[in-house]
This record gives sequence, C-alpha cells and structure tokens, in this order.
Amino acid sequence: MIAPVFEEYLFRGFFFNFFFAKNTRWSNLLGVIVSGLIFGYMHTLSFSVTTLLYASLGWVLAGSYLYFKDIRYNIALHFLNNLWSII
Repeated sequence: MIAPVFEEYLFRGFFFNFFFAKNTRWSNLLGVIVSGLIFGYMHTLSFSVTTLLYASLGWVLAGSYLYFKDIRYNIALHFLNNLWSII
C-alpha cells in the first residue's frame, strides 16, 4: 500500500522534476524514457524482457504525470495496477 506512494514520489516527484525540469519536448521525452527504464530496472535488478514490462508501466505513469501535472493520479494508477496483480 505504501509502495505506490513512495515509488511515485521517488520516480516522478523527485527524479523526473530534478533531472528533467525543463518543459521542452526533448526533455519530457528523455525524462519519460529514462525514468521508465530506471523504474523497470529497480523492480528486476537486471536487464531482461521483464525489465521492459515494468519499464512500460513506468512510461505510462511518467506520461500520466506529464499530462495531469498531479502526482495523485500516478499514485492512484500505480495502486490500481498493484491491486490488479493481486486479484
């Protein structure tokens, strides 16, 4: 339950805003790609097909963060994704 909150504040709240603060097309695109890949790697701790599956969720969440500009949506989406995997 706490993981989505912590991960979203870490990957989108801190990482995305700290390293990709410019609001340009290239900065946003690079931020989405890099934050998603790191998100995926942190879930698998190796590079594999599974890393790309987790990275794809990271890319969706980063895109959501760019679109809504509100981390609460990301936390809710992340929570729903984790809930779905339990069901």
